[in-house]
Amino acid sequence: MKKFILSLFLILTLLSLFAAGALVYIHHATDLAVKLPGKYQASVSYTDSVITAGDAYLAEAFMGDNVSLADEEANISIQYTLTFAEDGTYDQQVDEASYEEAKKKAYSALEQALTKVIQLRLSAAGKMTHTDEDVKETTETLLGMTLPEYLEKCGPQLLPSWEDICAAYNISGTYTAERNSLQLSEQGLRQILLDEDTLVLTDPSGAEPAQVYTRLH
Repeated sequence: MKKFILSLFLILTLLSLFAAGALVYIHHATDLAVKLPGKYQASVSYTDSVITAGDAYLAEAFMGDNVSLADEEANISIQYTLTFAEDGTYDQQVDEASYEEAKKKAYSALEQALTKVIQLRLSAAGKMTHTDEDVKETTETLLGMTLPEYLEKCGPQLLPSWEDICAAYNISGTYTAERNSLQLSEQGLRQILLDEDTLVLTDPSGAEPAQVYTRLH
């Protein structure tokens, strides 16, 4: 009998240890602080703000004849890289190459819209043919320079300057992560959803839109 009780006691002890170990493993495997470290990238759209700035310029400077940058269907976005280190620090940087590409697309869209305005002007003046060469010659005559040169010197600011965007979004600090909450020293509290490939940060106050990041492997 004593031998049976001792055996039963040992079995129960082992089961308890196994259960405790399993709980520790599950907690460790699902702990946000363990899963979070790594590098993530977000693509932030500036299309709407570029369209707004470009259309305002067309309306004010050229009376744009209902020509809009929205007609150019340009997808203008800038990428941000967010890195969480295992030592509890984080770093966010704007990708300069994506910024330059976004700037190029924005002014290309404006150039195409202005070309349409000039073509409309030529038609209104009774010139039935208005080839690309006609537009080029007319533009250089009116502006004293090519259209890309004019936009570079006198065009509107369609995107924040590189200095301004870096000052606003190049951020470093410390973080603490627990359950579905992420506390960033320089950005405050964020609610978080995280799976193997996607990180979603949400402002609990609703003041800022949710930001979706893709994990870089």
